Parts: sequence; C-alpha cells; structure tokens
Amino acid sequence: MSLRATAYAIGRALAGAAPDSVQRRLLKIRRLQSGIWHLPEQRIVYVVIPKVATRSVLAALTTFAAGEETVERGGSRAAVTEALNRYQRGAFPPEIRRLARTCFTFAFVRNPLDRLLSAYTQQMAAIETQKTIFRQHDIPFDVSFSGFVEAIASIPDEGCDHHVRSQHSFIADGDGLMVEYLGRFERLEEDWKALVDRFGFPALPRRHASSHAPYTEAYTPALARLAAERYSRDIELLGYEEEVARLTR
Repeated sequence: MSLRATAYAIGRALAGAAPDSVQRRLLKIRRLQSGIWHLPEQRIVYVVIPKVATRSVLAALTTFAAGEETVERGGSRAAVTEALNRYQRGAFPPEIRRLARTCFTFAFVRNPLDRLLSAYTQQMAAIETQKTIFRQHDIPFDVSFSGFVEAIASIPDEGCDHHVRSQHSFIADGDGLMVEYLGRFERLEEDWKALVDRFGFPALPRRHASSHAPYTEAYTPALARLAAERYSRDIELLGYEEEVARLTR
C-alpha cells in the first residue's frame, strides 16, 4: 500500500472512531469531495461521477495501470483491491485544479434525468442492506419513481448521496469546469476511443448496464420539470437543454 493510501486509510479509521456529531460533519464535508483515480506515472486523473459507466472505466484503468491490454472478465479481486488502494481517493476542487496543471484530467457525464432513473432502478433491484440512497434519506423501499424524484429534489447536494449528487459538483467550481476532457455517456464508445487513441487505454468492458426502459418513457412533463429544476446547473453547464426541454413541454 502506498504512503498516501496508508494515510487515507488511517484517516478513515480515525473518523470512524469519532463521536456521532463529528462523523455527521465529516460526512457532510466528504459528500462535497470528488472521487478521483490518479495515475501519477502516466500523469492522468479520472474524476469519478457515479452512475456514468464508472465500473467500466475503472476496470479499463485498472488494466491499463497494470500494463495489460485487455480487460479480463471478472478480473483479479486482489488486483482490483490493490489498484483501488493505490490510485483511488477523494479530492476537493483546489487539489483537482492543482493536479490539472501537470496531469491530463477527464470525466464522463450523462443526461441528469437518465442518470436519476438509473440510480432509482439500481436501488430498487438491490437487496435491502444495499439500498444506500433509500436508507440515507429515509425513502421507503417501495417508493414509486415519481416519489423518488420528489424526495431527491428536496435534498441539496451537500446532504445528498453521491449517486444522485449533481454532476457539476464533481467537475466544476466557481471558475468553471476543472477537467480537460469531458466525455458523454450517450456516445461512450466514441468518446472513449479518443482516449484509447491518445493513451492506449484498453477497450471498455460492458459492466452493470442499465436494464430500465428509455428514460424518456419514465417522466411526465411535470415530473421532468421537477427533475430539471433540481439539476438545472448540470443541464445548462453540460449541454442537455435540448433533450430535457423535449420532456418538459
């Protein structure tokens, strides 16, 4: 384990031993962090946005960091754990800005309304102990999608589970976007290929693909307007106005 990873693990252990009131404050602060995957030798930083092909990207980066060319199905659990300990951690915007001065930084984004439906579908399919979003925000396990949207719409980013936190909070600060390259989930293969051509990344494996119907079928105009208001900054900054507008009319 690297020195940084060891320090991070010690910090987490100390936080876990703190009083409940301190842990709540730490959780609120941590929720405003971005998860990053930093490959210092290659000077590459991937800023992780949950529910945007994250597992596929991390599988490819783990393979790349190991010097291999093809992602093995399933992969070695030990290798994945080692890679997580070595390369993955949390970072606040100033550090991401600092890393961007010497590293290539990238992230992938997704239509916020589609991402929200994906989070709901995943939570509904999870066993009770894994319904993280529902448990954190006291949302009934049998909630309808409209009820889920209404609940999330009332929770600000600083108190929100990272799977439904606004995407701009991971990759932007008061000065705008912090990443050099921004790919889109909607054209994942094409945008990933640009990174393959530049760095020699392996092809993306298909992991945890969404099983729900197209998001356009899940929203009424009123529900789409509610979700669009909650994620208005994402929609504007990431360029999803046209797609969302078609649902809100």
